[in-house]
Amino acid sequence: MFKAIQLKQTERAFKIFAEKVVKRARWNLANRKGGRKGPANTKEKTLSDSLGYKLVVYPSGAVELEFGSAKHFKHVEYGRKKGGKHPPPSVLKEWIKIKPLKLRDLKTGKFLKKTKSNINSAAFLIGRSISEKGIKPRYFFRDAFERHWKRLPSDVIKAYASDVSKFMRATMGKIK
Repeated sequence: MFKAIQLKQTERAFKIFAEKVVKRARWNLANRKGGRKGPANTKEKTLSDSLGYKLVVYPSGAVELEFGSAKHFKHVEYGRKKGGKHPPPSVLKEWIKIKPLKLRDLKTGKFLKKTKSNINSAAFLIGRSISEKGIKPRYFFRDAFERHWKRLPSDVIKAYASDVSKFMRATMGKIK
């Protein structure tokens, strides 16, 4: 009876690929901000921390690789069109609370405390601005994926050949 082929090198090649993609996507988030470099804000930090992957290699030789992240991934990655609906106020209010954002009175220019009323007003104004102007896409993940995808086929071919070679040596040794 033959045992199933173990694709340890192939699994390792996909794992390295996934780790490189996640690492580069995190770097892109932290260092790309509307075309200029700058520190990641609090919301981006939670997005960065949420980036990950799930890799499954089945005994049949099939490989399943899935990337995952926080819910707001698509809005950062792909942006939002102008003229669309306002973002949910509850999300904006939460974002204002966590972000090191200083609210300012438009008439006097003085800073305001983050009271419920001031946060509600700011959330409405930010939501209206997003609806009217949209948000530019960042493509932090797409660019990271494409960068490492180019090398993946050769790495996987080498790893798969190594796994099959080990399997064939082990199998041929048992046939003798």
